[in-house]
Formats: sequence, C-alpha cells, structure tokens
Amino acid sequence: MKPSIEHGVQIFTEANHFRDGSNVEITVHRTPKDLPQNVPPNMLPHKHDFYEIAYVYQGEFINEFPDGNKLVATDGHLILMNPYAAHLPYTVHREDIVFNILLRKSYVEQILVNLLSGNKLFLNFFLDSIYGHHQENNYMIFANNLEIQDLLFSLILENCEQKLYYEQVVDSYFVALFAILSRLHQTEIEHNIQKYVQNRTLTDVISYIKLNYSDVTLDKVAEAFHYSTGYLSRWIKRKTGSSFSDLVSQYRLEVAKRYLQNSMLPIEKITEIIGYSDTSYFYKFFKKQLGISPQEYRKQTVENQYH
Repeated sequence: MKPSIEHGVQIFTEANHFRDGSNVEITVHRTPKDLPQNVPPNMLPHKHDFYEIAYVYQGEFINEFPDGNKLVATDGHLILMNPYAAHLPYTVHREDIVFNILLRKSYVEQILVNLLSGNKLFLNFFLDSIYGHHQENNYMIFANNLEIQDLLFSLILENCEQKLYYEQVVDSYFVALFAILSRLHQTEIEHNIQKYVQNRTLTDVISYIKLNYSDVTLDKVAEAFHYSTGYLSRWIKRKTGSSFSDLVSQYRLEVAKRYLQNSMLPIEKITEIIGYSDTSYFYKFFKKQLGISPQEYRKQTVENQYH
C-alpha cells in the first residue's frame, strides 16, 4: 500500500509499516548505493501516526523541516520524533548507519503507559512531548549515553532474534529506556527552571507554570521565585488579567484538548495526567469552557489530526 500525499507531505500509517500482530518494527537507514556522496535524496517530507525513535549508530543523520530548520545528529544521538511533525530524514555518507525504531501508538499508550501509570516523570516527558506542551517541537534529541546505548543494542538484538518470550523482554527494555530518558529530561527541566528563577520575568514565571502544570501551586511558584504568595497573585493578575488558578486551568485545558485529539488514552487517564484527581470535575469544567463533553470533542477533532 503506497502512502497518500497531502499538501506535498507523505502520510505514513501503521498499515504501511507494521506487520500483522507486530508492535515494534526496526529498520536500518542507509544511504542508497546509487546516490552520489553528500547529495541528499530527492524525496518528499513525511509524517506518520506512530512513534519513531531514530538511533544514530554511526555517522550523521539529517532531518529537514518545512519551517527551514535542519537537525544534524551524529554518533550516539537518539531522536524521539513527533509523529505529527513533517520531516525529511536522510543520510548522505556511505558509512552512515541509523536504526529506525517504530512503535504502534496503541503499544505505547496501552502497555508502557499502564506499566508506568504512577510515574509522573515518565508521563510528563514522553506523553507531553507528543501531546502536551512540547507538541509544537518537531523532536526531542538526547546525546550519547552508554546506559542508553547498551539498552538499545539489547533491544534491537532481542527484537531481531525473537527468542522465546522476546515480546516481554522487549517491553521491559522499553520501560527502562523511557525511564532513563525521562531522568535526563528532568535534569534539563531543572536547569531551565533555575534560569527562569534567576530572570524573574512574567514570561519566565509562565514558563515555570507550564513546565509544572500537573502539580503546580501558587505556594510552589512563590517559593521558587522568592515572592510572597500575595504579591505573586496580584502581580500575575495585573500582568495577565487572569488569576493564577485560571492560568493553570486554561493551560491544563489546552493540554487535555491535545491528548483528546491525538491519542486514544482513556479520559480518566488524561484527567490524572493533567493534574485533576476528580474526573467528574474535569468533565464539568471542560463542558463549561467548550460547550461539549470531552468525548464529543474527541469525536469532532480526531479526523483532523493530520491537518
């Protein structure tokens, strides 16, 4: 089945790239033999409805994006690609070797999310990178790490050899991989938070709130930025015209809308991820803001997820 083309972008689907019953597909990205050295292939950019992880085993791996940005990843880099971001990936040298690890959305959402359902660190890293406040980014990239490298080698080997119980072993490797990536991402977040605290502009306060939206409180923000809660509350109201609680609620609503549009996660799980303990409260708040229920919103928007 050939991929469809919309507005000059190829649409890759799970039906095109996964065998029946397979949740994980691993391929090797190599430079075509008939391609002259250092000349990019003449291809259309693409996007897809599944997760893609690119591991640069050797050489360079280039991704070009419609906005003109270009990512050049080298030895050991791991790239978590946003499924809905159009990108043109290629290698240009004979020695370039990149492993493409493709994961069905249902595999990630139903298996990995359930295995780590209590791990906010994992949820904030992985799910938000695709559905939440990082969705505008085309990718997340991680530098070479021996721990990650060993896991990837073991994962690829296990998936290729397919010995007895290999599915369970592969599942465990993915859980470990994403847990380690979430640690690295958390370190980056903490570094960014320190920069926000030092600058203390409204933009920095808002950025801090967005990074911690699932469990942020006025007390936590005031403590981080060394303000009193009363002063911070009045300052936010004066600068934005909204109260602190309204800012948090509106941002949680935006993230929830992205989850509903782009995933099949249960609404109860979405409620938990965005920081509400009461699903019925979320239902009432959502309908009050948008005039329709979360289920109705999902039904109306899911057909437009590629546009």
